Amino acid sequence: MGFLEKKSTLENSTKSFSDKTSSRKRDYLMLLKQQNQFELVVKSFNHIFINDCNSTDINGCMATIDQLEGSVIWINYGPKLARNYSEIIPLIKKKVRAVFSFGPETGFVHWATEQKVEMFVKTETLKEAIILANLYAIDGETIVFAPGAEYDGKGEADWVEEFKEGIAGLTERKY
Repeated sequence: MGFLEKKSTLENSTKSFSDKTSSRKRDYLMLLKQQNQFELVVKSFNHIFINDCNSTDINGCMATIDQLEGSVIWINYGPKLARNYSEIIPLIKKKVRAVFSFGPETGFVHWATEQKVEMFVKTETLKEAIILANLYAIDGETIVFAPGAEYDGKGEADWVEEFKEGIAGLTERKY
């Protein structure tokens, strides 16, 4: 086999591997959409963004994170009343690479997750958390917004719209 034939064979096998990988990623996205009632699943910047704003208790939040493949960037909401995170520490250590948290008690979330994740960032808003998580994420990583607590402010939070605005600001597309 000559050099050109080896090069052609290598290119074809690389292309075949790439096609299979892309196909698996598409299948995974479709499976996520079918199995879950996520508000929004977007693939952009070689990341998967998931808005699971219905995960307003810590058990629902961890069930979402547990079913995701690979490492996860978790965006959550730190409510006024502290939550008990002790039961979720093993899963956080195993699946979550970084936490981006907003809300009045992000300090407690930081305390509960410190040294269990590579990075913890306190943000002012969900939109800011999305932007920073996107900058921090590595290729193929999933960025999931699963608040883990109900909004406890004076007004109603529209996390669906705020998430869409955050993603739209990154992608310059309307969702």
